[in-house]
Amino acid sequence: MPISCRATICLLITFLLPLATVAAGTPSIACSEVEYQFGAMEDKLDVEHVFTIRNQGDAPLVIGNVRACCGATATISTNTIAPGSNAALKVVFALRGRNGEQHKAIYVASNDPKSPYLQLRLIGRVVPALEIRPAGVEFGALRQEQSSNVEVVVTGNREGTLQITNAVYDTGKLAVEWLKGESQNVWRVQIATKPPLAIGTTNLLITLQTSQPEYARIQIPVRMTVLGELLVVPQEILVSAGPGPVTRYVTIRARSGKPFRILKTMTPDPQITVACEALPSGGYRLTLGNIVPGKRLEGKELIVITDFDQGAMTVPLRSVGP
Repeated sequence: MPISCRATICLLITFLLPLATVAAGTPSIACSEVEYQFGAMEDKLDVEHVFTIRNQGDAPLVIGNVRACCGATATISTNTIAPGSNAALKVVFALRGRNGEQHKAIYVASNDPKSPYLQLRLIGRVVPALEIRPAGVEFGALRQEQSSNVEVVVTGNREGTLQITNAVYDTGKLAVEWLKGESQNVWRVQIATKPPLAIGTTNLLITLQTSQPEYARIQIPVRMTVLGELLVVPQEILVSAGPGPVTRYVTIRARSGKPFRILKTMTPDPQITVACEALPSGGYRLTLGNIVPGKRLEGKELIVITDFDQGAMTVPLRSVGP
């Protein structure tokens, strides 16, 4: 081969080698904003954000699986991104049913050898349109003549003024007053017991009426247990749904061990039978039979009258399950 031809071939190889190197370049995934702070949002809204995925390498970037954590979805505009080009990754995060701080991760798989998985994040806080703290009132153990107070704070997180217009409750057992708080959307609801209180466990419900159509009625459950000379176990009768009637037991004893008599029992359903058995150690065991489970028993009471001077004892029934 002539020298001139050999030199031409060498020059051609020298020229083509850099081209081959460029053609077999490396993709590189990047995102200038890997974390999106969405602040505080209501629980009935969705967070929507678009991340810009860029290929800053010198070979096509191929996007594989895009995986978002529970409650979020992610879609990308194209799965192949040319060098120097961008793709839009849209993320939607549903806030319904969520509360408090939220940290959601999105993972983007690609053919970038240095970063095969790119992690993106959504960070923020979910606040309900209406907050009630505490959501329910538990007075705990009380004496018959004891007056106890609990405060419930109602906060509206939407624009506009929240107004509590009325409260519906058992006036014979509770006193309720609602006062403006530190801002136009904050109310302080003062709940107090009204002695003398009935012996036993009592479940009540306070219904607040407001100016917001979506939350026109707010319900606050209230529970109190009033102790007397007689002890009742359990303090409420749980009735779970089943294929047929069920049986439950209630034990009544005197704290001092003083003997007493059960004069009368009254059940919320005439089909429920009550058998009273004296215990060797003192007190009685009541066997409640033929209890047909159902929501109709919710909030009803077993009433026990004794020859003690503390009045009638009440044991509430609570339906659990479907």
